[in-house]
Amino acid sequence: MQQYIGKKPYQSALDASIRDGQLLVGLPEAFRMIHVMERPADFILTFHTHSWYHINYICSGSVCVSAEGKTTTVRAGQVFIMPPIAHQITTQTGYEQIGVDILVTEDARNISKMVQETFSDQAVVLTIPPINRDFRELYEMIRSTTPLDNLMLINLAESIVYHCLAEMRKP
Repeated sequence: MQQYIGKKPYQSALDASIRDGQLLVGLPEAFRMIHVMERPADFILTFHTHSWYHINYICSGSVCVSAEGKTTTVRAGQVFIMPPIAHQITTQTGYEQIGVDILVTEDARNISKMVQETFSDQAVVLTIPPINRDFRELYEMIRSTTPLDNLMLINLAESIVYHCLAEMRKP
């Protein structure tokens, strides 16, 4: 039997264009979840908060992220880092993303500490190197649950986090 973190992945019976996939348990320390998701045009996720950091790479489309009185458009090839603060997400065009949730906890590799120290309590938008994976391929990988696909997704998620940390260290 498979165990999931959060809700079980699903494909909406009402709208086949909405896809969510969430990686199974067994992620390295500090990682809460890896998710691959697609949202249709005119999607709204009202203001909410959580106790972890979202690091979301936009594969296609664009999304507007609102936090602390500011709204920023994040486009394909960019990533937004959302700390545990209230935020809202909207899109007129729809978008596809791979996301990484980082827990606010201690871990042997100090990933959480680096993320907290680097991003603190401010939402940040960055451009990082392309992930070189098509969204449909990512979606199939996260749904397949083979050990190799899981390892490749963990590697990709770690790479996104490390690129974000490195980008913030540039002068």
